[in-house]
Amino acid sequence: MTKNCIIIGLITLLLVLSVYAVADDNVSINIDIDNTTPSNETVTENTNYTNDTIPENETQPEEIIDFEVVDFVPKEFKTGDTQFNIKVRNTGNTELKNLIAFVSGSGVSTYDVVAIDSLEPNEESYIIVMGSLKERGNITLNIRMGEKIFYQDIVVIDPDYEADQQNLLKLQEEEEAKKELIETLSVQLDELEDNFKLLESELQTKKAQHYDVSEINLNDLRNFLIDTHSSIVVFDVTSAKASIIRASDEYAYQKEKLDNATLIKKSIVENVRANLILISSIAASIITLFTFYEVMKKKKEGLSKKMMEVKVTFDNKNNSKSKKKKESKKKRDIKEE
Repeated sequence: MTKNCIIIGLITLLLVLSVYAVADDNVSINIDIDNTTPSNETVTENTNYTNDTIPENETQPEEIIDFEVVDFVPKEFKTGDTQFNIKVRNTGNTELKNLIAFVSGSGVSTYDVVAIDSLEPNEESYIIVMGSLKERGNITLNIRMGEKIFYQDIVVIDPDYEADQQNLLKLQEEEEAKKELIETLSVQLDELEDNFKLLESELQTKKAQHYDVSEINLNDLRNFLIDTHSSIVVFDVTSAKASIIRASDEYAYQKEKLDNATLIKKSIVENVRANLILISSIAASIITLFTFYEVMKKKKEGLSKKMMEVKVTFDNKNNSKSKKKKESKKKRDIKEE
């Protein structure tokens, strides 16, 4: 009887834990929903619209399509074939696609354009225009993008023009210095990209180990690395330096937060829920053992009972035989007298 009570108690305990765990989930969901609703507002369910439509009491934000040229590199050129690098920023709230630019000016011709395929709001990227310069001197470029026109002043040096020799030498020295700096920045970028991959891996590991990494976001770092790479490709040293500094600072900031991340403390219910399968398995094993014990016990009791019945039957037979012998002997004695 006591063992049966223990088995029933274990089953009841498992059922209570399961119900409590489910109830705790529902409470958590209700709490999350409550937290998203201001205390002075009420929420009413509107079933007159689907996910593809906007509720009547909500207005769709006005679509703003706008952009600006934030940089143009280089600004000094030699006559002949060249490359214009136009840095564009999306200043609207809508994704821009297939951004191209048409460059014109005195003695300027173009023959190829590498467009920006996609540019999200606040993002920056480069339109690359391949062209040729035939005139020396100060030239104003007209940069047409859609309905907007931007202006950029450049200096064109003619290597064959005697008065430009000093400026040509200066330009060549600056280009050599740029190349060296670009090589240094490329090495730094490679190192940062390797560190970024390790940081991503460590973030996933700690997340799997239930560390609190909710405040860690690597999106800005990823974008800074992309900006640095783009600037290096077009030899925009100034932008490359600025982007890699921001990337280094952001990496250090996120790395420090990840190193200081703490384990998320679990409640008793969460621990029970996490180990519910193990607890159920142990309980099932115990119940199986008790059931096997009860079955064996009943078999033993049945066997003992059967043996007792056999013994009683055997004793009864022996007593009957003994009694018959005594009666038979008594009859013989009487006859002899």
